[in-house]
Formats: sequence, structure tokens, C-alpha cells
Amino acid sequence: MPPARSVGDVTRQRQPAVRDPRTAAFLNAIINKVARAYLELGIFP
Repeated sequence: MPPARSVGDVTRQRQPAVRDPRTAAFLNAIINKVARAYLELGIFP
């Protein structure tokens, strides 16, 4: 079984400008918060 990758690793891979795990975690939290708000408002498809 391959090793599990953290969400920060995936974020850093998709966003080359993100250089450290702390920034990746912050970016993930903001994106999740915005997505959740859009879902609650019925904006997100």
C-alpha cells in the first residue's frame, strides 16, 4: 500500500507558490470555509 499523502502535500503540489505546510493548511481552511458558505447559500452547483 502506498503511503498516505496529507492534504497539505496535495495543496502544495497544485499550488506551486505555496512553499510551507502552514500556508497550505491556511489556504485549505479558507477554501473549505468559502465552499461551505456557498453550499449553505445555494450558490455552489
